[in-house]
Amino acid sequence: MSYGTQLADRKRTDYIVVHTAETFADQNIGAADIDRWHRSQGWACIGYHGVIRRNGAFEQGRAWDAIGAQVQHHNFDSVGIALAGGLRFVADTEKATFDEAVIAGKREMAGTYLDPKRVRGPSAKGIAIYDANYTPAQLSTLRDTITMLLRKYPGAVVLGHRDLAGDKRPCPVFDVKPWFAADMPLTVTTSLL
Repeated sequence: MSYGTQLADRKRTDYIVVHTAETFADQNIGAADIDRWHRSQGWACIGYHGVIRRNGAFEQGRAWDAIGAQVQHHNFDSVGIALAGGLRFVADTEKATFDEAVIAGKREMAGTYLDPKRVRGPSAKGIAIYDANYTPAQLSTLRDTITMLLRKYPGAVVLGHRDLAGDKRPCPVFDVKPWFAADMPLTVTTSLL
C-alpha cells in the first residue's frame, strides 16, 4: 500500500528513530492500522516510514524520503520505524511493586504508566505500562532495516524517540544506541535494569 504520495521530501536525514507503537503483545497491528489511527487524528497518513509487526514482517509507511510525522521538532531530519508492541497490563495490585522499583532506580522506565486515553485495545485488564516486549524476529528485522537505512543515509545517528528532547515517554522502551552499536540481542527482561 502507498501512503501519502503527495508528501514533501526531506532535505536531509540526520536521525534514524525507533519507536514503540504503544500496543500490546497480542495485538497484530501493522502499517494500515497505524495509518487509520493517525488519519483519525487529522494527519495526512501514517507518520512512520515503516512498521515492524510482531512476526518480524516489515511494512512500509511513508516513503523513505518523505517528511515524517513521528518525532516533534525532528520530522524534517529523521526517518522513523515503529515496533508493534511496547505495552503490557499489570494488575492494580502490582502497581506498588513497579512504583517501588522505579523509586529505587532499579528499572529505568519500565513501569512508567501510560495515559489511559492513549491505550488502544482492551482496557479492563489492569494498568497499561511500557514494556520492551518485542520479539526476536522484530529485533532482527529492525537491525536489518537500520543497516539498510545507514547505507541510504550515511552519517545518520541511530536512536530511540526518547533520546530526542520534547517527549517524556520512554519510547521505544529500550536504549537503541548501545543495542545497535553492540550488535547484540536485546534481553527484554533486563533491557531496562
